[in-house]
Amino acid sequence: MESVLSTDRFSDLPDSVITHILSFLRTKVSVRTSILARRWRYLWSYVPTLNFKFSVYEVTHCVNQDTLNRVMLQYKAEIMNSFSLYCEFNTSAYQLETWVIFAVKRHVQKLNRSFSFGVDLPPCIFTCKTLVDLRVDFNGVTPPTSGPVCLPCLKKLHLCCSSQYEPDEYLPHILSGCPVLEELTINIFTVFVSCTISSPIIKSLTVDFDYKTSSKSNYNHDYKLVINTPALTYLNVVDWSCQSIKSGSLTSLIEADIELQNSDEMHDHFLYSRSLVEFIDMLRNVKRLRLNLQCYPEVLSSSH
Repeated sequence: MESVLSTDRFSDLPDSVITHILSFLRTKVSVRTSILARRWRYLWSYVPTLNFKFSVYEVTHCVNQDTLNRVMLQYKAEIMNSFSLYCEFNTSAYQLETWVIFAVKRHVQKLNRSFSFGVDLPPCIFTCKTLVDLRVDFNGVTPPTSGPVCLPCLKKLHLCCSSQYEPDEYLPHILSGCPVLEELTINIFTVFVSCTISSPIIKSLTVDFDYKTSSKSNYNHDYKLVINTPALTYLNVVDWSCQSIKSGSLTSLIEADIELQNSDEMHDHFLYSRSLVEFIDMLRNVKRLRLNLQCYPEVLSSSH
């Protein structure tokens, strides 16, 4: 039998193709390829994606920050497609701003920032001219309620909030600086009074208000959700604490996934049931509708 010689086809690929392949790996894995051969020594530093996920179970907090800083010092790509940073270790606002400015200066298009501790967001995030996709969380920090917001290229925005700030305190301010926004996702895990989502251009909206209260003293009887998004083609609502839900015209809507559950602490079942029926009536023209309504008997009887 004729012997078959092994061929290293991977090394025959151009650098641009290899760096594209490496962009699908976490950065620490990509950096490890530098030991493969002399040609691979600095290839990782031209990868247009940086993806860091540092857990307290993996390495100590000191090594985390030092590692990230060393990578950034050796990074050579002038254009960054994506920068993702998830950290479970504490760091200063100054250090966080240094990392974000690093990405902004490289014309980052996608930014995913997620920390498991409270540290204010660098203002430069909300004035980045190249961002197309942005995901941030307000985990016990102050959302931007004032100051400049200018995101002229942003098409996707994902906000995750567990702070005590009302969505109506920061959401209109953020949306006012996103003139081409098409997709908005909001996750909120706290009690709030009202949330009004108003935009003439958003085409896809996901609102996930997954707050389950077990204490009567903590329940908010004034909570209202208002949706005013006439250009929507897709709507996804998950709400476990609503007292009133209202919507403007949804004539462009094609698909909707709705999951609603009211609380037995509701103070006016009749008003809630009426707002619920009116909201569902606004969905009558959709081509695909998934409804999951978990209502207490008082609401069901009030709707008749």
